[in-house]
Amino acid sequence: MREEGDEQRLAQLRKLAPFVQRSGVAETGRQRLLQHRAKLAFVWVTRDLSENSLKETLKEFPCPVYQALLSQDIAELFGFQGTKIVGFRRGSLSVGVQKCLKETLVPLRPATEMVLPFPLRVAIFGAGSAGLRHARLWREAGAEVVGFLEEDEAGLARGGRRMAEVLNGREIPGDTEPERLLERVKPMVVDVCLPTTLHYPACHLALRLGYHVLCETPFLETEGKSFRTGRRWAQTLLSLAARHQRLLGCALGEESIREFVQGRVTLPVLPSHASPEGDAPEPPVQE
Repeated sequence: MREEGDEQRLAQLRKLAPFVQRSGVAETGRQRLLQHRAKLAFVWVTRDLSENSLKETLKEFPCPVYQALLSQDIAELFGFQGTKIVGFRRGSLSVGVQKCLKETLVPLRPATEMVLPFPLRVAIFGAGSAGLRHARLWREAGAEVVGFLEEDEAGLARGGRRMAEVLNGREIPGDTEPERLLERVKPMVVDVCLPTTLHYPACHLALRLGYHVLCETPFLETEGKSFRTGRRWAQTLLSLAARHQRLLGCALGEESIREFVQGRVTLPVLPSHASPEGDAPEPPVQE
């Protein structure tokens, strides 16, 4: 069944379709799209795609996802029979197709509240002054700090001693490799207390792997980059958090950690005047 705007959208797309077919800018096949997802400008899914498949698509692809028309329209326009998911690589033609679909963007809204298990298991990235302060606050709020990340063996030894002091003598494992640490201690939350230049890649990694994330400072205040870059990076993180339905917040005080333990985020990484929706930029870290 046609929806409002479909006929106009189809008319615009029919003009672009021959050029899209000749250029090969459009690709199909979920496995192929997953292999090339870092190169995709956006993904177009049809309205006859199942709800479960749509949810999986939103999780799997970091680019914008649009939902419009039907699989029969894809067949008519591009000759892809029985296809409900099409990926478009970056290029001028893709920009044209994206403009035709702009009103059909699938919205992504980061979670601000959810039920979290008790006691909440937390891994802290960084055992410096900020990481130790957060470890104490997590403990006082009723969470369980289960592991920490440091850059080298000397940092692990030093951090281990200091963490034990903060945690009333309880020793916790540390590691220099983030993915190995997360697999080892299996937390629910990653608290990023690293140097500010490492905030983005650490938050991106943790969200991509499916963890809730609390960052030491508001992401846009990271030193050494412009406000525009900070906003784009924060936008990418919020989109990633929304796709995985994970909490993403920043800690400006003790109350932030207490609220996180209760499953609430009241202070987003991105300021209210900057919408998290829209076209997410290409992340500057490997997908």
